[in-house]
Amino acid sequence: MPSVYLYPEAKYQTLVLDIMAIEEDAIVVINNQDKSEEMKSLLIPKDSKEQIEINITGIKRLDVAIKGKVVVYPTSHYK
Repeated sequence: MPSVYLYPEAKYQTLVLDIMAIEEDAIVVINNQDKSEEMKSLLIPKDSKEQIEINITGIKRLDVAIKGKVVVYPTSHYK
């Protein structure tokens, strides 16, 4: 699965991803790279826009793995 690596460096409490699956259903898996553990897995139906909000308090590195075609909107952010 292709991945996007994020480096919040433990500065934020929440990751908000605005994402939409195109052409087919997609699977998004968010992993805590600090502990090599899966934090969340989500199936996004085709042509469905989802907002994923996840607690990332204390995490320095994240891996967002994506299976399928998606659009990640620029409104995605840390809080």
